[in-house]
Amino acid sequence: MAEFFLANVIVQTGRGYEVRALVDVAERVTRVKNEGLNLTGAIRVLQLAASAAGVLGIDAEFAARCSGVASGLVPALDLLYNGRYFMSAEDVDTLNFSSLAPVYPMMVIPPDDPRAISTAHAYLEQDERRRAETGTSSPWSAGVLATVFALRGDGDTAWRIVSQAVPAICEFGGMSEYVFGGDRWNMQYFSTGQAAVCTAIHHLMLQERDGEIYLFPAVPSGWPACSFDRLLVSGIEVSGRFDRAGRHAQAEIRNIASDTLDITVRFGGNSEKVQLVPAQVRLFEWEIT
Repeated sequence: MAEFFLANVIVQTGRGYEVRALVDVAERVTRVKNEGLNLTGAIRVLQLAASAAGVLGIDAEFAARCSGVASGLVPALDLLYNGRYFMSAEDVDTLNFSSLAPVYPMMVIPPDDPRAISTAHAYLEQDERRRAETGTSSPWSAGVLATVFALRGDGDTAWRIVSQAVPAICEFGGMSEYVFGGDRWNMQYFSTGQAAVCTAIHHLMLQERDGEIYLFPAVPSGWPACSFDRLLVSGIEVSGRFDRAGRHAQAEIRNIASDTLDITVRFGGNSEKVQLVPAQVRLFEWEIT
């Protein structure tokens, strides 16, 4: 994949590395330069390729090239920020999924970056205005946007956004692509919309950033309790329980990788660095303050 991007997607111009003109996330015929989803996707793919090569200890020259081009693409991303949000593409002052892509799913910039915060709020305002005016809603939008707020630790806003996707739930399971006016569906077997919403809920209870595991980082204030079983992050299997009334939280982590892993587990203001040999299990318990 990294080789494909280097050969077919990325070009070098007088301004540095950029993503050539491509069809944007809205799938319009007109191609646009430095489209946000393609641009941040290229950055992320190249970063991961360089990281993987380093872990495996192979092809150092290719890894260095991937890392250098990824860094060289960042100024192109800076061009897209208009002072309030990331535009969908260069010279296309539109706010859509490509605007959120730098934060999630590509995670090229951290969720507490001021540009990420302002983009998320601008997207939320636009989404709520559209829903009020037309009744149109999308679980895709809800899932991705709610995940961005969950990454920032704002569980209440994230859960409110997820709850607004309820009309998209279909009688046969899954979620539709869009809901029009609250009573008309489009493509009711659309699994990726449901997956986006599930991802948002996942991030309310469990997150992983830079090799650190965050337990219950964005539990909505209205949830008295929640739990999950055997979710996977970075070679670790995690199960957790959160009981607000009982003021108690716990987690069980298991190393399912074949190597010894060094990780940091965080809950609220608590953190602990642990080393787990393969198949080792650790239990953590905290008081909810």
